[in-house]
Amino acid sequence: MAISVDGDWYAFTGFGTVEEKGHGKCGNVVYAGNGLKSGSLKLACSADEDPVFSVLQAALKIERRGNLWPSRSASLLIWNNGEAKLFSVNLSEDPLFELITKARSYLLKRKSARYL
Repeated sequence: MAISVDGDWYAFTGFGTVEEKGHGKCGNVVYAGNGLKSGSLKLACSADEDPVFSVLQAALKIERRGNLWPSRSASLLIWNNGEAKLFSVNLSEDPLFELITKARSYLLKRKSARYL
């Protein structure tokens, strides 16, 4: 899954075209990822919530519907102001929680706290 904080779709080069992937927008966060095309993240995202958290929560719901649950591994790419950061979590009991923790820590260090 890839999340672009600055909304630049070119951040997803290498992840396939936007049309081939599930994609959408939650607040100021644009997202795309394998397996999301058949689900609807828009319904699970609220502008009043933490957009990174709501996107990841929605991705988890879609993953469960796709018979991919339980998953012990996950990865996330964040594109923030022209810089890409990849996070991977392997063999975890709660990969979603670990990804959220890593994403928040990274974005706070990058002075993007307005998105958290």
